[in-house]
Amino acid sequence: MSDSTQNNTLEKRKKYEINKMFDLAEKPLVEYFCYFLEKNKEELNAEYNNISLVNDGIILTPIEDYNPDKYLHFKLEIKEHDYVSNIPAELNNNPLINDLLNFFTYSIQEVFESLVSIFTEDIIKILIEKSFHLEFNKKTLSFKPVYIYPLRQKFNILNECKKNLEDLRQSSEVWDKLDEKNKISWNDQISQVNQMLKSCQYSQDVADEEEKKYNEQFSKYKCIGIIFSEVPENLQPNVV
Repeated sequence: MSDSTQNNTLEKRKKYEINKMFDLAEKPLVEYFCYFLEKNKEELNAEYNNISLVNDGIILTPIEDYNPDKYLHFKLEIKEHDYVSNIPAELNNNPLINDLLNFFTYSIQEVFESLVSIFTEDIIKILIEKSFHLEFNKKTLSFKPVYIYPLRQKFNILNECKKNLEDLRQSSEVWDKLDEKNKISWNDQISQVNQMLKSCQYSQDVADEEEKKYNEQFSKYKCIGIIFSEVPENLQPNVV
């Protein structure tokens, strides 16, 4: 296979994965934002009238060790707070299923951030105040809202940013290729992050108390669950 053909194949695969991420997660996430924020789609962003309503999920070819005659269907839906996925225990720790769950998690994270980026300013302010994200619960195979104390969240993000910058500076493979101007700029970025970290000092006890209070409330909120079903061989679109 030539380099050009290989690049085209990789590009097509990447495009497919991006489209699949949005097909999987966009509709349930928009619906969840509406539920969580008690808003309609138009209040989030008028352009949501144009979002894809596709939510076919993913269908896997039969897994021999489980049931060689059934295709396996997975999708995302909003469920009650006590939802527990009905994925059979026999599929636990199956490498293919684990990869699929990782893809669902990645899709939720990436599409979540993409959707938030086009919210109206008022909605973004509400989200900042609520300071929540959707966290994957491995026991129930669902995505549940989790509150993080705002200054702790900001501190964690900045600290991770600082770590990444410093790791790259310590990598001779990267650092030695930079000219002097870029090295100075790199060091300036680390200094700026350090200054921002100083403004993020907070009481651990206060943060813990706030998180406990809000997460007790959030525990009763609906979640986005991974729904499992078996599909007869004659109904198997979008097979992976």
